[in-house]
Amino acid sequence: MIDGRAKPYGIPSWCWGDPGITLCLLAASRAIGWTAVEADCLAMARRVAALDPASTGLADASLCHGFAGGAHMLNRLFQATEDEQFRVAAQTWIAHLLAVRNDTGLAGWWFNRDDGGIVRRVRSAGLLTGASGVGLVLTAATCGIPPWWDRVMVLGDAMESVASAC
Repeated sequence: MIDGRAKPYGIPSWCWGDPGITLCLLAASRAIGWTAVEADCLAMARRVAALDPASTGLADASLCHGFAGGAHMLNRLFQATEDEQFRVAAQTWIAHLLAVRNDTGLAGWWFNRDDGGIVRRVRSAGLLTGASGVGLVLTAATCGIPPWWDRVMVLGDAMESVASAC
């Protein structure tokens, strides 16, 4: 919920929400030539790209369910489609990711961990919910070469299928 209202398209993250679902459906629809589903996927992705990252309900920098993950998925969508809306959105999300950095967390970021319903701010070096994932996203955003590491999130294979179908 944002300001007590339900979010219309879910939280835009890899682990839950539209971006993770969209990328998998987009790859599948292109692989089998299902153009109606492909169009729906791209429309959903464009709604995510139009969101202001500060108003999404995301609460940390993580790759899994934070600003880094949103930025990375939008960047991969741009690489697969060459749609300028995704490029601009990825840059906006990266700028927001850098803006939430501070000097007290690990590498400048704090991450949230749910300990039985109590959310705690923690320092983490992990891939999905820590500083190494943020670092990989920022590195991947500096060039147009698809990163090998996002295969562990099923993004690499999905996006390669999309790119080869373009």
